[in-house]
Amino acid sequence: MTHHDWLQGRGEVSHPDLERALFPSIDLPGADSLYAVDDMLVGASAVARPGSAGSPSEATFISPLKLYAFVNASNEYGYFTQQMSHSYQEGTAPYWHVHFTVGTAIATNTTVSWELVLTQAEINATFPAALSTLQCTYTAPARMPANTHLMTSQVAGTSTGMEASAFVVGRVRRRTDSYTGNDVMLLGVDAHYRRNTLGTSWGA
Repeated sequence: MTHHDWLQGRGEVSHPDLERALFPSIDLPGADSLYAVDDMLVGASAVARPGSAGSPSEATFISPLKLYAFVNASNEYGYFTQQMSHSYQEGTAPYWHVHFTVGTAIATNTTVSWELVLTQAEINATFPAALSTLQCTYTAPARMPANTHLMTSQVAGTSTGMEASAFVVGRVRRRTDSYTGNDVMLLGVDAHYRRNTLGTSWGA
């Protein structure tokens, strides 16, 4: 029994009161209720380029800063790994999306699309050969200036093979889209996941 459980019915602070204080309500797409969520983020600097055909180039963002630029219709991609937090609520879907920016302005209704290919496994479990493929798309609601922080739609991944300390192995690739510029620069790959605790008491 945790220390706050015995407060239920005995004082002015109840278990739900503490949960609301610890986990402010944030909406997940398609959810019926509000949940506390957090980011499982892979920053662009942690994405490995293949080092051959299909490798995104290093481009100047705001001098002297640089990011990886992905060319349209060239199937450029990178690889990444990420570990799930101990605060993850098992059985809930992570919602994947991509953060990026562009070197020139994007016109209204222009799209930028990314593909994520993923596999994940808990400790002592086998990574499945059947990969999950998710399509994440951004559609500009208005003319967006150069160097704006942009985010794609959120797409539900699978909760199968996901628990605290599970690892995700993935690939991010720019798909052919209506933005023809070659200056789409990756900021990071991210999954919003539902939390139900501050963490766990076991280490891995």
